[in-house]
Amino acid sequence: MSQLADQLRKLRGNRTLYQVQQETGLPRITISRYERDENTPSINNLKKLAQYYQIDYKALRLYYYEDILTDAEERLIVLSWALKHILPKELNFTVEQLLSLSETHQSRIVQTLEYVLQDQVKSHP
Repeated sequence: MSQLADQLRKLRGNRTLYQVQQETGLPRITISRYERDENTPSINNLKKLAQYYQIDYKALRLYYYEDILTDAEERLIVLSWALKHILPKELNFTVEQLLSLSETHQSRIVQTLEYVLQDQVKSHP
C-alpha cells in the first residue's frame, strides 16, 4: 500500500466514511478507494481532505511524491521538469537523454541533481 493511502487511513481514524463525505463532499467510495490505494486523489480532492483533517496540504502532498518517486523513471521525469524550471538552460537534460544512460549513470546523475535542487530550493524560497 502507498504511503499516501496509509496516511489517509490514519488521518480518518475512528471517523466513518460517511462523516468524511458529509464534510468534504467527496463520495464515500472515492475516499475508500484512496485509502485502499485503488485511486489517487486529484489536487483539489487532496486539498479538501487536507483541510478536513486539518493537515497542511503540502505535507499530505509529500506522501504522494514519496510514492511516485520510488519509480526510477518517475524520479527522472520530475527531476527533468525541476531542472528545466530551476537550473540555467545549459545544465538542462531531457528525460530521453537521462533514460538513454545506464542505470548506474542515471543513479549518479539523480543523486547529483537532487543535491543541486535542494541547494537551489533553499536559496530561492
